[in-house]
Amino acid sequence: SVIGPKTESENEFHYLNRKIGFWGREEEISALDAFLEDQRKILFMSIVAPGASGKSKLVYEFVKQHEGDCSWEMKYIGKYQIDRLMSFDDYAYPKNLVLIVDYAGLHAHKLGEWLKHLLSLSENAFPQKIRLILLERDRAVQIESMQLLPLWNRELLGDGEQREKLKRIWYHASCFGPMGELRPLSDDAIRKIMIQYANNHDRSLEDKEVDFLMKRLAQIDTLEGTPRPLFALLLVEAYVYRHDVNQWNTDAILEHCIVRTEKHWKELCGDNTNLYAAVRDLVLYATATEGLDMDDIPDMLKQASQQLDCLYDDSYVKLICGVNQEVEYENFIYSMEPDIVGEYYLLQSFIKASCRKERLRERISEYWLKTENFFNVFARCIYDYCTNPLIKGFIRENLDLLLPPDRNELEIEAHSRLLHIMLIKFRGKKIQDA
Repeated sequence: SVIGPKTESENEFHYLNRKIGFWGREEEISALDAFLEDQRKILFMSIVAPGASGKSKLVYEFVKQHEGDCSWEMKYIGKYQIDRLMSFDDYAYPKNLVLIVDYAGLHAHKLGEWLKHLLSLSENAFPQKIRLILLERDRAVQIESMQLLPLWNRELLGDGEQREKLKRIWYHASCFGPMGELRPLSDDAIRKIMIQYANNHDRSLEDKEVDFLMKRLAQIDTLEGTPRPLFALLLVEAYVYRHDVNQWNTDAILEHCIVRTEKHWKELCGDNTNLYAAVRDLVLYATATEGLDMDDIPDMLKQASQQLDCLYDDSYVKLICGVNQEVEYENFIYSMEPDIVGEYYLLQSFIKASCRKERLRERISEYWLKTENFFNVFARCIYDYCTNPLIKGFIRENLDLLLPPDRNELEIEAHSRLLHIMLIKFRGKKIQDA
């Protein structure tokens, strides 16, 4: 049982939107092809970069280019499939197999155990090649004079014999960094992304306008020293629709994207303010817990769900598809996307509600009932926004609200792991060329 990426997205900032072009990754695509062609039967590689850098887009385009290749089967796998991998002792698959794991660090220990298991099997157990591609954000950090590898890397490789065996099947390509760091996209590719977006919206940008946007982008998106493609899209969208971006910073561009999304929800809901408030609450919960099954509504969302239940079937389906920005209907609400925007939206909702601490405590306690899901999201929030002074200060001052309440072993483990992440991220300094 495997999963694939969601169907084509109508969200014009999502990597699954086919209107977003793909430039500047020729070397990386060639490296991925070489990864397949290597004669070894079992290999894995990592692709590591901050959110919004284009990891998912790169792999998605690579998969698309191999859609007609009858010798390879390429599949995205999630938690359920990873849990099942260890149960097989025979991988007699009729094709070469590529498995892709996004947010791989969340499953690093299990994936390391699986790779170790594969290596323990006889050559006859897999007549074809098996490849594993791991997508992750977290990289090495520097604490004073000590370089510290990310937790996911250490959990994946393990210790002793396992570590030595896995290091031998870790594929390294020269166009990536030592741990698979994805290099920043070139200025030329960023310019093409901007020009294409404007053209898609019947606007032709002059060279001097693109120069201005590139200069502003370099000032806005300073995380890596080189702008990320998602921020290029967000900025050019604002410029095309006549927003004054001269004084914008990272917060302003993210807030603009959120306001734009909320305007879309209001249009879907018409004049029904109660319905809009319900949509906002449902999406917020979905963002915090990696999605919301509308057939399994938690008690805290019963009232919000009732607002949607009052709709006729056609209106209900149209609303759900509109909120998800998806053509195909599922009775499920996705997280706000792009995910880096959803994380910011979630954190801002916490900050805005912090004046009513008991209500915020109740809400976060409900999120922690979905322990693994909320841990995944909150950990990504820390990875992406640990350098934002307002967010960093809020997290430090409200640990009693934000950490899991330790009701069971899973929450106790999440509590410990989050403290470990915070210690590294809040004290550490990113290594640009790890």
